[in-house]
Amino acid sequence: MRVRISIAASLLLTGCATTGEFTAISVDRLPGYGNTPSYTVEVRRDGSVKYEGRTNVKEDGVEYGSITTEDWILLEAALSGSGFSKMQDSYGNSSVGCTSTWNHHPTIKVTVTRGQSSKTVSYYTGCWGLREGSIISWLADTTDMVAGSGRWVYETLEDF
Repeated sequence: MRVRISIAASLLLTGCATTGEFTAISVDRLPGYGNTPSYTVEVRRDGSVKYEGRTNVKEDGVEYGSITTEDWILLEAALSGSGFSKMQDSYGNSSVGCTSTWNHHPTIKVTVTRGQSSKTVSYYTGCWGLREGSIISWLADTTDMVAGSGRWVYETLEDF
């Protein structure tokens, strides 16, 4: 917890974060070939977390949780420094700059909501060599960490 607060505070002090800009972020993990977890998790500014497990997860269906204000500040800082708003809507083939493309990988969709509008960026993880792909993966992993998605997705910590 202290590490998250320290990171958020550092990002805020360096001007990477804005206040009041984002109202929600959601991560939608779509399956690839095999036993890839498929679920959606949404984190809202009010601290509410909604998880919906679909396949290859510990908890199928809807679960709810919450985060602290400090956790939200961390997410806000991560989003603000990511360049998300300038990204294309989709990354997934050689036409967008993949250095190589592999079949049957999962897709990650990150949606950021600001008031009544939202932006979604979809990243097919079989598209390698893109800076934007690394950023989308990082935003999804950071959102999962803050939301505590692992408690609903994985049976044990070894699975995580």
